[in-house]
Parts: sequence; C-alpha cells; structure tokens
Amino acid sequence: MVAFRFMFLMMVLMASTGCGEVVAVHLYPFPRCGFAVGDSAYVTASADRANFPVQAYSSIVRPEKFVWATSAPDVMTVSQRGIVHGISVGTATITASAEGFSGSADFRVVRIGLTASISPSPAILNVRDTILLTANARDSAGASIKLERQETFFSLMGNAGVAEIVEHLPAGVRLAGYEKGTRLVSWSVLQRCGVHKVDVR
Repeated sequence: MVAFRFMFLMMVLMASTGCGEVVAVHLYPFPRCGFAVGDSAYVTASADRANFPVQAYSSIVRPEKFVWATSAPDVMTVSQRGIVHGISVGTATITASAEGFSGSADFRVVRIGLTASISPSPAILNVRDTILLTANARDSAGASIKLERQETFFSLMGNAGVAEIVEHLPAGVRLAGYEKGTRLVSWSVLQRCGVHKVDVR
C-alpha cells in the first residue's frame, strides 16, 4: 500500500509540474574550443522551465523555436541553427531567444598558428555503409602532429536516425549510415574546432 501511494504521489507530482511555462534560455557552447579565426562550432540553446522537468526543449530538437543573433558579425557570425564561425580577432556575444526570453554567451576569437581539419571532405556514404572521419593537425611551421585519443572530440548533431558513431579511434571516428539524409559532426582537435557535414545517400 505504501509503495502504491508513493507511485501515485509521484504520478500526480509529474502531472502537475511537467508543463510549466518557459522562464529562461541558456546557451551551451561546444566544449574544448579555442576559439580561433576560421573555427566553427555548434552552440546549443535550451528553453528552461522553473519546475520539473527543467528543460522544455532545446535547439537540437526544436531549432525553429530559437532566433539567433551576434553582437559583432565582423568578429563572429551565427546561423539560425546555432552554428558560430570565427571571422576575425575580437569578442562577440551570441544570443538565442525563444518565447520572449534570451540567453547569451561571450566568445573571444584569437589567432592560433595550429591548423586542423577533418577528412574526407566532402564526407559521403551509402545507407548501411561506414565511413572513417580522420582528424589532421599541423603546427605553425606546417609539420604534421600525431594526435592522441584525448586530443580529439567528436559529437553528432541533427537527426539521430541518419548516422551514428560506432567506433572511436585515436585520431577520428567511424560512422555508420542508417538512412538517407545529412548529419553534422562537431569536432575539436587540440585548440581548433569545426563542423563537418556527412551525407548519407
């Protein structure tokens, strides 16, 4: 009887607190990013409630709910899906708004001699195939850098049904294609970061 009452109480609590109005917007920049001129990154926005569950929705599942803006488009641009791109040295504030509320994050764009990229580009694979995305890095003198596992980070954005990471390697990841479409891969390599598009055909 005690267990039943506890379960009933929890159901009532969830029903009464699960549909609160949005009270704030928060931004979560992609981790481990420099941020250097020429870099790109995916910034996630969340519309939060004051009660449980805290998150009403995020820009990952409801990108159309947010409006993005930059305080300094000559320093950093932002797309309407939250992808920022460093244009020149300086500081910019990125803002996302939803339902009358706004959240912001400050970015400082600097020059970094290190370069990094992901291959192949473009990344194209067929349904039921796999593809290896490899990180490449060079120092300021142009010499290749051997990468360790902890120096690279990959994260997928967009429709989870299109492709998924099936293996992590020291300098890259292997993706499997599940259905036709496009997924974006956020990556960081040492002090650099970017967004790589993967097309499944």
